[in-house]
Amino acid sequence: MVGAPRLLALVDRRESLLRHLATTPARPSDLAAALECSRSTVDRALSELQDATLVERDPDRDSYHLTVAGELALEEFGQFSTRLERTASASGLLASLSTDGGCRLPWQFLDAATVVTNARDPARLAASLPAGIDRQTLRTRADCTGESDGESTTESDLPTRTLEALLDLGRNPHHQVLVPGPMPCLASAYRATAPPTPDAAASDDADPSRREFEIIGPSAVIQGLLTEFREATADALSRGDLSLHELDSAQIPPYGLVVITWETATATGVSETPETPETSKTSVTTDPTAGSPSPARGPSSPASATRSPSPAAELVILLVCPDTELEGLLVATTHEACTWARELIASMQEAAQPLSAPAPE
Repeated sequence: MVGAPRLLALVDRRESLLRHLATTPARPSDLAAALECSRSTVDRALSELQDATLVERDPDRDSYHLTVAGELALEEFGQFSTRLERTASASGLLASLSTDGGCRLPWQFLDAATVVTNARDPARLAASLPAGIDRQTLRTRADCTGESDGESTTESDLPTRTLEALLDLGRNPHHQVLVPGPMPCLASAYRATAPPTPDAAASDDADPSRREFEIIGPSAVIQGLLTEFREATADALSRGDLSLHELDSAQIPPYGLVVITWETATATGVSETPETPETSKTSVTTDPTAGSPSPARGPSSPASATRSPSPAAELVILLVCPDTELEGLLVATTHEACTWARELIASMQEAAQPLSAPAPE
């Protein structure tokens, strides 16, 4: 019996031959021609693989084919290689995260995550992000950001531009935000995507730009909202558009996490229209510049009663911000990744202290 380390090394060394046999049985001479190697090399490889019970010979046709074990070994090796490649692509970004307090990221998130750093090509990045975000969207947002801030925007702002575009997605989006401490980069991104304050006389349900936030963070984040943006925060709390949960920073992972869910137009009874970043402007009545806003609708939220319990779309954003500077993002849209993020936030919320609206002065 071949041990696991030797089997892994064997599959790695003979992967090209195994993949050729995975498509069709072949004679040694055909393998030598297809792989452009000598017959002796093929014979030696087949002997090794046969000893490991990964291939077997058909004596009637003088050909070789994969065994069930060979098929499984090749499939598992492919998945293992893909995971290593994903880990390698994210290693530079993840290396800046502190390992104190148990910083664990599950495979169901990493397997599906798109890495966003300044090293990424915008065109290729846009192709791996949710619909509604393309290269032109990133360029346009960069131009707008540069104009609004009065500063020129450079190519080094790709993570920030991507974050703003993601936060701007969806009709009546529902944001859950978990932060280990004040994150100016996230606050600035929310401020950049916030539409004008809605008319108080307008119906909340008729406003597709309305955003709901659920923020979980340490005292510094919560107190920043309650003091620096007291009026806006109190207004949002009273309307049910915002909930705050204070948690000891030692219990929070060393990264920021934003889960966004939104519904299709038909789910809320509104006529169906194509969703674009322009038509799905999100509105936040609280300025999250003090910490990190986070909207997520809970059963007790007044707005949640009129909505379908099943979101039509969702995504999760993991922010790496060492020293409060945005170094990069990991973005995922799969159900498994979003489920992990929602469950993590739910566990943090359960341990947190919910806060009510501050009393008016």
